[in-house]
Amino acid sequence: MCRFDFLEGTRLFIICYYMKSILAFLKDLEKNNNRDWFNANKAQYLEAKSGFDIFIDSLIVELQLMDPRVAGATAKNSVFRIYKDIRFSKDKTPYKTHFGAYMISGGRKSQLPGYYIHIKNGESFIAGGMYKPGPDQLKAIRREILNFPEDIVEIVESKEFKENYSFHENDKLKRPPQGYSADAEQIELIKNKHFIASKSIPDEWITQSDFSRKLIDTCQGLLPLNNFIHRALTEQ
Repeated sequence: MCRFDFLEGTRLFIICYYMKSILAFLKDLEKNNNRDWFNANKAQYLEAKSGFDIFIDSLIVELQLMDPRVAGATAKNSVFRIYKDIRFSKDKTPYKTHFGAYMISGGRKSQLPGYYIHIKNGESFIAGGMYKPGPDQLKAIRREILNFPEDIVEIVESKEFKENYSFHENDKLKRPPQGYSADAEQIELIKNKHFIASKSIPDEWITQSDFSRKLIDTCQGLLPLNNFIHRALTEQ
């Protein structure tokens, strides 16, 4: 075995170990979502958080080879905090029971279409596109759909896309947005408030040595949607 193969094998082994510790911690947290337990098991959290950061940094290196717009993302600016804002929530449990990261230049605060990974026992997924675009961004995306309806249809209606991804349309306007006719081409897409496609991640994927490769392949299928949105936001 050459030195490169040995190092790569070691890297994959370390990542698999960390992913197992992440799932174990999150499972325990689901059963004990309170500050006393969390503080008593802070070391377990820190190990899981460190492992997730290492995994995200490794994934970003591979992602930016596929999509150069990911350059500049790091685990530090991409990973979301585990602490919840419960001020306006009916659920007063203090911690999220998942780890998440948004990977694109600028990280989680970016206003660009990117790749989001969500790790939670039984509910993990990978997503692309934009969640809650701002008013100006939403107008730009809707205008792009109106002007180039065939382009978005080619993406979201393709056989491969529909077989592998869920395009989320459960949060949309009941009526066409201002300035749009009800009979405009692809008006149902235009009425969307988010432009997100996702794929569920089976738990068994997460601890396999080829997990990163499977995620990259999945993100490759999300790239056309991100390209369309990016074009809408930058070519005005």
